[in-house]
Amino acid sequence: MKKRIIIGSIMIAIIALIVVLFFYINNTYSDDNIISKGYKIYGSDYCSKDDDNPMHEDSEHRMLAGTAITPYKCQLCNKKYQHPNTAIPKICSSCANITGRCMQCGKLKNK
Repeated sequence: MKKRIIIGSIMIAIIALIVVLFFYINNTYSDDNIISKGYKIYGSDYCSKDDDNPMHEDSEHRMLAGTAITPYKCQLCNKKYQHPNTAIPKICSSCANITGRCMQCGKLKNK
């Protein structure tokens, strides 16, 4: 009888832990959290890159880069990605779409 109570208690504790982790992970990577983290890290400045000029280059938007598969970590969602050259972006394309920010510099895109 005591074994059943102990096993039942352990099962309830495991299920409760899984539920708490599920809600924590979903809350951590929600769009609202990613957007607020973008404002916290990069502020509300706008990107200097002009989308109409594909030849725009500055210190944050490099055109020349080495050819190598380069790993990088998105600064907003903390997921690891690979980029086809050494001019790695600061945020991934998913976070850039969610927040309306430039992948290279992390600043808000000009509308």
